[in-house]
Amino acid sequence: TELRRQLSGVLEQTRAEKSQANKRTSERKPESGRDDAETDFSEDEVTILTAVFSLQSKRVVHLLEPGRNDWPNIRMIGTHEKMELSLMQLITQWGVSRLPIYSERKNNIRGILLIKEQLVLDPDDKVPVASLRLRRPCLMDPSTSMFDALNVFQTGHSHMALITPHATEIAAAWNAGTEVPEHVTILGICTIEDVIEELIGEEVLDETDNPSTPGEQLAAQGG
Repeated sequence: TELRRQLSGVLEQTRAEKSQANKRTSERKPESGRDDAETDFSEDEVTILTAVFSLQSKRVVHLLEPGRNDWPNIRMIGTHEKMELSLMQLITQWGVSRLPIYSERKNNIRGILLIKEQLVLDPDDKVPVASLRLRRPCLMDPSTSMFDALNVFQTGHSHMALITPHATEIAAAWNAGTEVPEHVTILGICTIEDVIEELIGEEVLDETDNPSTPGEQLAAQGG
């Protein structure tokens, strides 16, 4: 495929560059005994290259993990709620940057709320969620490849996607300003972070993902 051809070219170029770098290093430090032809990749490089080659064959449905990002476990709020202190504290505890917003039933998604845009809200004003600016998430069929998902996320339209076999029906309802049909099924969500983790072959943790204290982290690392 075109993807494999491009990646093969990158791989060959990388090998050539590493060979040249090893040769220059050997010339500067002949005592090291390093073989000029040595072009071994590090474990991280092998992991990333392997993951990149598999992006076209892996599907976004494989990003769904029960208890994490499958639909029954997605945190969301309804349009009937108000941004009062208790709700804002709950959202803060969740530690999310985006929230799906539903109306009456949880498959009737109206958009996603960017939490950073709500920092200026005064809890005493109890602003209705229905009056807040919502963004449309991407819609992806479960069979969408992770390579195609990455391309969609790169457009900047949204960094969150609903994984659903009824993407066309949801989009039509949004465009018409009507409710999402009751029979529509949403399997879960994925984000650009999920795809990047697949790309590098490792989990990316942030402050909310790791409850360990700095001291505990050092102890676990032998520090």
